[in-house]
Amino acid sequence: MLKQNLKKNYDLKDHIFKFLSSLNYIEKIDIVKAGFINVVFKKDFLISKLIDLFSNNEQYGFNNIGNGKKINIEFVSANPTGPIHVAHMRGAVLGDVLASILESSGFKVTREYYVNDAGSQIRVMGQSLYKRYQQLFDNQVVLTPNEYPGEYLKNIAKIIYDQDGDKWLKTKNEIEKFKYFEIFAVKNLVARIKEDLSLININFDIFTFESEIVVNKFINKVFTLLKEKNLLYEGVLDKPMNEEESDWEPRKQLLYRSTNFGDDVDRPFQKANGEWTYFANDAAYHYEKYSRGYDQLINIWGADHIGYISRMKSIVEIISNKKNYLDIQICQMVHLRKNGKLLKISKR
Repeated sequence: MLKQNLKKNYDLKDHIFKFLSSLNYIEKIDIVKAGFINVVFKKDFLISKLIDLFSNNEQYGFNNIGNGKKINIEFVSANPTGPIHVAHMRGAVLGDVLASILESSGFKVTREYYVNDAGSQIRVMGQSLYKRYQQLFDNQVVLTPNEYPGEYLKNIAKIIYDQDGDKWLKTKNEIEKFKYFEIFAVKNLVARIKEDLSLININFDIFTFESEIVVNKFINKVFTLLKEKNLLYEGVLDKPMNEEESDWEPRKQLLYRSTNFGDDVDRPFQKANGEWTYFANDAAYHYEKYSRGYDQLINIWGADHIGYISRMKSIVEIISNKKNYLDIQICQMVHLRKNGKLLKISKR
């Protein structure tokens, strides 16, 4: 609302009524007690718009507001640890529709999917796939509770079995073996994700892989930038509220001063063991996107990422030296129920 709306005795209803009445295509305005505003358009205005619609056909509504500015929209970006499912579709449709609207308004839009193919979840998936492969040889191996039990891994394991036989049972190099299963799973699942999204006519211009961001060491550039601005320091965080006392131990980590930007606590940037955190790699990814020369970045996130917004926007502001260079749009989570009970749709 305008600041003047906060002035004492300001009549907002009267302001709205006068503004709408000044529009030459409005026939009648009725503001009811419940707060609803009923607006009646003049018939000749509606007829002229209908004529315009039929005259311009498929070009109706197109404009050049964007004037060729480049926008990157990243959406879906579900982890490649399993197929996408209906819970991902709300963000998929929102991102694709927004991209289409911006394209019809003169912007040059890149639709992007970020593939998180690095880190502990991918290692666990590779181990899970290898166990499914072992089971095809009647090896009595059991998946642990933190591994991926989905039937889709059985299908992928069968592909490896058909093409490689027992090659990987004989391979002594554990690093080579598990890396193969990780890469094979990601490649297969990303192909399936592309295929599933194409069924609803959603296609991406770019699939960017976290592993490529790591290999190209974009994190080093972000690290240098944050150090120069004194936004990193070594510290120990308090025990998280949801952690058991016996499961937690204080450890010194490299922390990002996210409280400078409205966050409730400073956030780990580098783990005690020297590994970069997910947040750090995500910052490196946004640095890489910025370096491509976009005028604006837009991310579509699920509501479970709301707490992540302030730290990510602050990092991108530092990288770009522009306020609101990163726009984050949130869509609500999808919940499925059967017989009145909430269905679990997670991959583990």
